[in-house]
Amino acid sequence: MKKGLLITVLVLVTASLWALPSQVSISLTTKVPAFLVHGFLIKEIEGESEVAQIMGETSVGGAFNADGVSLTYAIETNVATPLVVSAVLTPFIRQDVSDPVQVGIESLFVDDQNKTPTSTERFTLLNFTPSSSGKDVYEYVLTVKANQAQVEAAPAGEYISTISIDIAPVN
Repeated sequence: MKKGLLITVLVLVTASLWALPSQVSISLTTKVPAFLVHGFLIKEIEGESEVAQIMGETSVGGAFNADGVSLTYAIETNVATPLVVSAVLTPFIRQDVSDPVQVGIESLFVDDQNKTPTSTERFTLLNFTPSSSGKDVYEYVLTVKANQAQVEAAPAGEYISTISIDIAPVN
């Protein structure tokens, strides 16, 4: 009896081994999160290589130059959604005085394209759709020119203009 039971158990175990799958698999899933950073591209030399960073704030001098002042605006994204980039550009305002003097903005260029304000101080800088090939950096040169006749007539002092840039999906 014991021998018969042992043979039955061996037959059942052997049969069940052949019933197990010879291959198993698992699906690995993940997502790449949406990524969008924009700001002013600052390039610095570190050692023998150039390092670029997108900064939310920066300051540029020499803005009353007759040729204007240029800075690089950059967008780094992996999102292929149509985007609109707009900016508010304030006039240059004389600092540290009780009666501030303003020097107006003569022009704003984006990559040599003159931009016209859409309303007081507001400009549409870009309408574009990033590529869908993954993360990429898009660079644009902004050039701001002060009204030179007003610069000539302005009293001495420190003047500051601010560019505030917004980016949003196209509705």
